[in-house]
Amino acid sequence: MKRKGRNIAHFVLLLVLTAGILVACNGAIFLYMMGQWKNVMPVSEAQLMNSIYENKGKYFITDEGRVVLEQADLFAMIIDNDGNIIWSERLPENLKHEYTLQDVARFTRYYLDDYPVRTYVTEKGLLVIGGARDSVWKYTLEYDMGQIRAMLFQQLPILFLMNALVLFLIPLFIQRNWALKKEAERTEWIAGVSHDIRTPLTLIIGNADSISRQPEDKENAERARLISKQGLKICSLIANLNTSSKLDYGMGCYEKKRLSVAASLREVVADIINRNSDEQYEFDFKIEEGLGDVTVKANEELFSRMIENLIGNSIRHNPEGCIIHIFLGKIEKKKKHVICISDDGVGAENKLFRKLNRKHHASAEKLGEHGIGLRVVKQIVSYHSWGIHFEQNGNSGFKTQIFL
Repeated sequence: MKRKGRNIAHFVLLLVLTAGILVACNGAIFLYMMGQWKNVMPVSEAQLMNSIYENKGKYFITDEGRVVLEQADLFAMIIDNDGNIIWSERLPENLKHEYTLQDVARFTRYYLDDYPVRTYVTEKGLLVIGGARDSVWKYTLEYDMGQIRAMLFQQLPILFLMNALVLFLIPLFIQRNWALKKEAERTEWIAGVSHDIRTPLTLIIGNADSISRQPEDKENAERARLISKQGLKICSLIANLNTSSKLDYGMGCYEKKRLSVAASLREVVADIINRNSDEQYEFDFKIEEGLGDVTVKANEELFSRMIENLIGNSIRHNPEGCIIHIFLGKIEKKKKHVICISDDGVGAENKLFRKLNRKHHASAEKLGEHGIGLRVVKQIVSYHSWGIHFEQNGNSGFKTQIFL
């Protein structure tokens, strides 16, 4: 689980860095392109007006000024206050006429007969400098300041967040699908290997059990009994591994239905007693009065696996024998039912109980000799949204409480 958390954190960090670098690069490219844009009107007002002079009431342009206009492919004219052209240079024929105030207002903002122009107020009159048609994109844009503020402080942040969300969700969705596919393949592989191992193991256990029932050869019978016992342990380990894998990645189809707690407990305990012929283990099974009909919504397979693992934990870690107590009761204060499985065996160290009582599912390696069995118990409890607590049973022994 920690590894998955680190992978997600690394992915998010990489995504943020990539987005930041991408935005910075785009901004740098945009600024560079803007820097390369040329002034659409290469002749300035001051430069042109310095080239124009008056002689006997008429205006003329110097040769240098005329060359500048020709090289820039521009035309120019000066209009007096009455709308008359008092001077022009390279002016198209269709523009040589008087201009009204409406004409001036129109071409000042837009185009003069499709010619892009710029206007300047000078001492001599209104200076108009124009270029060739289709050479400049020229429009005057006006916006309400309220709309501008709304766009800058309301709409743009929302748009930015939406872009960031899309930038984050799409790679995350792709990575999640890839991870689910990978884990599905992993779960299928574990299930397939478990099935392949279970078949020959069943034959081994069956034959060992058959040999152990032959009293004429006590030595071989005892060996067969040990083989059968270890084979059952391997079967339980395989089942736990398969269950843990499915619960970890949500690949198992564990349907929940109403389950009689008392009946299910009796069935599991009876099955364990029938499989264990060792007389050093005693089972004390009790159900509090009035709880025989208690039901919970649970998956029967997982419920049985949970109880088997807890009882198996007491058997496995107490080879010299112990008394195993199975109790179904009710906690009035919490209004919950509790299943308590305990023994009077060797128990465990306090640090193990601290690890077990943490909310996350500790890995089998961190749980030491108690391994995957108790980890699966915690996963099953979490799957059903129940509660669980591990503790020392008195001076010694192991005690588990499951709150339904």
